[in-house]
Amino acid sequence: YGFESEFVGRLPVVVSCQELGVDDLFQILKNSEGSIIRQYVNAFEAYGIDLAVTDPGLHRITQKAYEDHTGARSLVGVCERTFREYKYSLPHSAVKRLELTERLVDKPDEVLGEILESAKVNQLSEMVVEFGSIAEEWSKRNGIQINLQPEAARLLSQKALESGDKLEDVFAEIFRDYEHGLNLIRRMDGIQQFEITEDVI
Repeated sequence: YGFESEFVGRLPVVVSCQELGVDDLFQILKNSEGSIIRQYVNAFEAYGIDLAVTDPGLHRITQKAYEDHTGARSLVGVCERTFREYKYSLPHSAVKRLELTERLVDKPDEVLGEILESAKVNQLSEMVVEFGSIAEEWSKRNGIQINLQPEAARLLSQKALESGDKLEDVFAEIFRDYEHGLNLIRRMDGIQQFEITEDVI
């Protein structure tokens, strides 16, 4: 018994390990079944966002991981630092596609800001068009032509974006007191058109 206790945990085995190179890390990241990058692709997909992975982007991740000198586990750390803010910001945005580039890996915060700003501009443009359609529907319902000027549509879109409310609800809230009044004016004065300007909003 004394002899056994003396040698517990002291097995005479020597293992020689070779450090993983950049190419090794790239192959692990791109092709391994449980790759961390696949996990991110799946996570973004669950929110309707297509993470387009490029070889240059993967190479940049593996280069940064190699500099950590902790083997394959460093891939997890680099990916986490790269995508940390994206995981929280993109699911609540209009972004539907994200491309993994070298620049995204090197400057994730800067690229995220640009992506969100671009998505906001696109979303506002789409809202302007939608508000035009809502005004047309309102015109048909009330028998008076409602002309929504571009500046007014942009202001409405900004309000909708800030509040997170449906466009129809934003329009209805602002014009809830107009419908009856416009009907009276149309019947009494024969006015067939009403301009919605920025001042009206």
